[in-house]
Amino acid sequence: MVWFSKKLNEVFDFKGLLTNLLASIIYGSVVFWAGTYFVPSWYLLFAMIALPPLAIMAFGVIRWWRARVFQFVPYLGREALLERLRSARAEIWSFQISGGDLTTSADGAYEEWLREDRGRRLKVLFANPDNEGLLQSIVKLSGFVADDEKIDLSLLRGTIKRSIDKYLKLRGQFPSQVEVRTYDCSPPCSVHAVDAASSSRGGSMFVECYLPQLRWADRPCFLLRRSHSQFSLYSGQCKVWFDQATPVP
Repeated sequence: MVWFSKKLNEVFDFKGLLTNLLASIIYGSVVFWAGTYFVPSWYLLFAMIALPPLAIMAFGVIRWWRARVFQFVPYLGREALLERLRSARAEIWSFQISGGDLTTSADGAYEEWLREDRGRRLKVLFANPDNEGLLQSIVKLSGFVADDEKIDLSLLRGTIKRSIDKYLKLRGQFPSQVEVRTYDCSPPCSVHAVDAASSSRGGSMFVECYLPQLRWADRPCFLLRRSHSQFSLYSGQCKVWFDQATPVP
């Protein structure tokens, strides 16, 4: 029963729909009782009662559908990341540059998620810390403001290596469940995908877009859900990105 209720809530925003329904009922009741005294025509009374609630419900359904399909969202913080982990059923992709606080601080949560079901899979992707040209390009995207580019490069390289080390340790615990790879291109975005390759209706992709010299907090981010027409394109290209990356020994 709990599982069935959870699945229904994945598909429908019951809170939003119930709010609109209650507003419609209250409005209809008030108009009906007032209309019986002041409105001479039953047709006009019916229009006054029925049309506004229908408009409210239609507006709620449109808002729900737009949120399910495509949604601009704030930067993915730790709480939002943990919520995505809780919603994941089979597979998670975490394709980042360095991982930073977002990825390095969440390895414990991933460990718990993997331990709950040995059929689950985690694919992690980072920039190659030994590719000097790649790191120089990433620094230009990072929005760092240090006076010395060498310092920026050193900080970035250190963060990536610490992230890789954490997930190599996680792979040591779950060798058949965790894959860690590095890439040698400068990507236009980071991706955190939940059940993108499975048939789960709850699949979604968080995409963080990069622009030169734009700080992480100001980067445009969006949430792409399975019902969007571009979902399969993004998930397919992310799979190509990962498949062409280099496994970390």
